[in-house]
Amino acid sequence: MPRSKFLWIDLETSGLDPKKAGIIQAACIVEIEGEVIARKEFFMNPVGKELNSVALNINGYSQETVMAFPPAVEVKKEIQSFMDEHVDKFNPLDKFFVAGYNVNFDMEFLSELWADSGDVYIRSYFHAPRLDVMNVQALMENINLSARPKKYTLSALCDFYGIEVKGAHNAAVDIENTRMVYKAMKNKIREV
Repeated sequence: MPRSKFLWIDLETSGLDPKKAGIIQAACIVEIEGEVIARKEFFMNPVGKELNSVALNINGYSQETVMAFPPAVEVKKEIQSFMDEHVDKFNPLDKFFVAGYNVNFDMEFLSELWADSGDVYIRSYFHAPRLDVMNVQALMENINLSARPKKYTLSALCDFYGIEVKGAHNAAVDIENTRMVYKAMKNKIREV
């Protein structure tokens, strides 16, 4: 029987439109059967993409810092190698469930990075269903397992579930916080 594999992912980007902006930081956690197997962080210069000053300010990066990162198309190869260590992209049963907070946003940027690199096979790494912690919260509210938080942001959900946020808009911190929120949600579901 295939083992459940999750790739928890969070990105920091140079803007909001994946066609115009690019990834500047990516953090990944590989979880297999509930156990963290690997963590990896990547920094990249989205060469040829916009560097929105508001986005960079939110992420805490200067334009000079981002320009000194290696080109995104080179870092894409490192991300791919990292994923290759944990799944066989040629085996339809051996894939990641991608997980995160508002993870469709992240996957649009990751897909665009693959496309910019001339690689159309990013879906080879993932099952179609995605685990989006934001959507899990909405489901829990809908079936009366949770009250509604003040806002639907990761930091608001951390507050809601009593998780101390030690930094925001850093991909490595945000993905750890996302996993902790999901664990709190699972514990709440188990209590029912």
